Amino acid sequence: MQKILFVVILEEEPPKLDFSLKNLPGESKIDVIARNILNLFPRSNSQLSVTYYAIFTKNSPMVLQVNGLSVREKWYDEIEIAAFIRDALEMSKEGFKVNSINNKKELQWYTLDDFQHFFKVIIELQFNPIYLHELGEPIETLQIKGKNENLAFILGGRQDISPDHEHYIDKIKAKKINLGEKSYLASTCILKILYEFEKVGEEFH
Repeated sequence: MQKILFVVILEEEPPKLDFSLKNLPGESKIDVIARNILNLFPRSNSQLSVTYYAIFTKNSPMVLQVNGLSVREKWYDEIEIAAFIRDALEMSKEGFKVNSINNKKELQWYTLDDFQHFFKVIIELQFNPIYLHELGEPIETLQIKGKNENLAFILGGRQDISPDHEHYIDKIKAKKINLGEKSYLASTCILKILYEFEKVGEEFH
């Protein structure tokens, strides 16, 4: 099964253990993360294995790993997702490493030595990095039809990725792609990318 990672970079400090659910934009942009998660999960796609990551780059960097949400009749909302994120923060945290990606918990926080730490792990796992950038090539150039390579899509959060971090993304030779002439929110980018994979899946049925 093809594995897809969505990696959202936030140039923010990790949220506090007791962050408020009443001001999510002011709490390390947790509203952005919650919307991304809601756009991804719960979602049934037997052709893809999808994992979501949110990297908080400042001070003591951390990464949130999300494998999914339990399927249920009642819709989730942003506040509920934010509460799940806060609950996961209270659990013991270890450093992100190669076998972390096999952790099946719905939400799990990991510590990072630095920004590069995360990417060294996924490259060791042979994920091909794809950087969503306004100056990139159209997504059609990925030629995902019939391919089974594992891909890591890198997106910015609400603000731009810092020049130093962009330089590192260039250094690891991440392919730059764009989704059109407009700038989209990360949550919309995620949906558009999934749509491209779903189109491919329909062609093979």
